[in-house]
Amino acid sequence: MENRITAIIQARMASTRLPGKVMLPLNGSPVLEHIIRRVRLSEHVNDIVIATTFDKSDDIIAKLAGRLDIDVFRGSSDDVLGRVTQAANRSSSKWIIRVTGDNPFVDPRLLDHISVYLGEKYDYVSNKIERTWPTGIDADGFSVLSLAEACETTENPIDREHITSYYIRNQSNFHTHNILLRDVYDGIIDENVSDIRFTLDESLDYLTYEKICSDIENPIHVDTNTLVKYVRQYPDKIMNASINQRTGY
Repeated sequence: MENRITAIIQARMASTRLPGKVMLPLNGSPVLEHIIRRVRLSEHVNDIVIATTFDKSDDIIAKLAGRLDIDVFRGSSDDVLGRVTQAANRSSSKWIIRVTGDNPFVDPRLLDHISVYLGEKYDYVSNKIERTWPTGIDADGFSVLSLAEACETTENPIDREHITSYYIRNQSNFHTHNILLRDVYDGIIDENVSDIRFTLDESLDYLTYEKICSDIENPIHVDTNTLVKYVRQYPDKIMNASINQRTGY
């Protein structure tokens, strides 16, 4: 119980740029199922919870979670910080890792590294404080106590939507740690590859990831190193390369 880690996957159907993206088929299954199966590859994550909303459109997410034997928490569609905090409070864990439903290539090795630092009593562990990873291959670890503090303290709409902005802006108040790409892939990828995009926000993103999954054997198990090599080797297949990265708040 002491070192138990719960992964909370934040997902909803509503999206202004690509509605229903979490249920688009990828490698023969919905994007959200693809994410769940990758999170399950983590050696340190003990439980998974889907944090979605009360919106009728998100019933399909709850049904998918039930089919995959995944717990569901339903909360506010606008207050993401409140929704994730409430889901965390219902878990039996002292630490949670937040994954978003628009990141189909979340890296289990990154989740394991985050888990190790959370076990050393960090409040916030991420690979986004200083970006070196591809955009969209990221995750955030929080202590449940610090999440509760953030939820009670901030009313800033940006914080309520993004969560991490509060931690990054108030790092002096928390015990934080940033995971660089080379910390996980030392000697394999030493460069900053944050210019590469693996988040799902636009139709060109989806078409690109469909192509990657059709070209790469067993895409559920593909690691970040292989994905980066693919992008560098086949730039003509990366249809989303010109999309502006939305990495700030």
